[in-house]
Order: sequence, then structure tokens, then C-alpha cells
Amino acid sequence: TCMRHCAATTASLRDPGVRCDMMRIGLGWAGHAVGIESPHVDGQPLAGAVRWTAAVAAVRELPAGTSVGYGTRFVCPRDMRVAMLPVGYADGLPVQATGHALQVIDDAAAWVGAATIIGAVSMDQVLLDVTHLPAGRVRVGTQVEVFGPDTLSRFASDLGLQPHHLLTAIGPRVHRRLVEPVRLAAGGMPAAG
Repeated sequence: TCMRHCAATTASLRDPGVRCDMMRIGLGWAGHAVGIESPHVDGQPLAGAVRWTAAVAAVRELPAGTSVGYGTRFVCPRDMRVAMLPVGYADGLPVQATGHALQVIDDAAAWVGAATIIGAVSMDQVLLDVTHLPAGRVRVGTQVEVFGPDTLSRFASDLGLQPHHLLTAIGPRVHRRLVEPVRLAAGGMPAAG
């Protein structure tokens, strides 16, 4: 018997008729599809399934004129509060991420605000400008979302990359944790039990 295969995630979502006998699921495994704003499979929403977070390792007050990062590419234009995040290009964070804002999350998993990467993306770390955020809300251990279910596509687009690149570039040093999926009942609501 000949098995027919001619569609990846996006094509199979746009036109179920091209699914044939098999599909090559690329971004679909992570809950995304290129060029489809709210992907659905057989009436059920496809939800983002990957979140990359890291904990702040240090927070420092830096006076105006202090240079940070490789090649002293960034010089503090004013007194600044800076948080160090222990992820870098060796972990899969693209070097183009300098200037990109990451989401800071507090202990109660509430959004605190955005913090911009300053200086160069180093091999093992990046520095975030947290001057404008409440001082007590950003400390050692505070979580920062590199990208998540709702931000992956935008993060990739802002850097001129495809989401595939970001997902496959995550290095082996980044801890993985499988979270039990939520079972959905008819109508898309979480199932009881």
C-alpha cells in the first residue's frame, strides 16, 4: 500500500483535504503554525505548549557611564538597575536579541513588566534594564520569560527568524519540565477529574 504524505502543519490546517494518509507536524507539536493567527484542528484550538523562563541571578545598581557586555557596546546613559539572567547564545538565545524586551514575572506568576536586553548577548548571560520596574519586584529568583505560548511567534518575527529556529536552538543546559496537559471536554472546556 502506498502512503501519501504532502502536508506539514500549516498546509494541513489551512486545507484538511491535503492531509492524505500522513502529515509532517513541524510547529504543530509546539502548538503553533506559521501565518495562522489562531490555529484550530478539527474545531479545537491549537494552544502554544512551550515556555522558556529563567531566574534572575543578580541585580546591580550601575552608575551612569558604566559599560557592560562584550566590547563595552553598551554604556549606561544614566544610573540604572540591571538584572543578570543566566542564559545566552550557548543556550539558544539568538545574538540578535539585544534590544528585545522580555517579560518579568513575579512570585505569584503575575506579569511585572517588560525588561530590555542591554549590551551584547553573551555566551552564558544577558543583562536586562529593570530601572523602570518596582525595585522589590525584581530580585534574585524572579522569573523572566524568554518566550512563551503567546510570545514565541512575535519574538521570532522581531528577530527576523522563524519560530522553528528558536525552538530547535534551545541548548541542552536549559532544564526541561513536562507539565501534564489539560484534557479538554467537548466544547473546549477543561475536563473534570
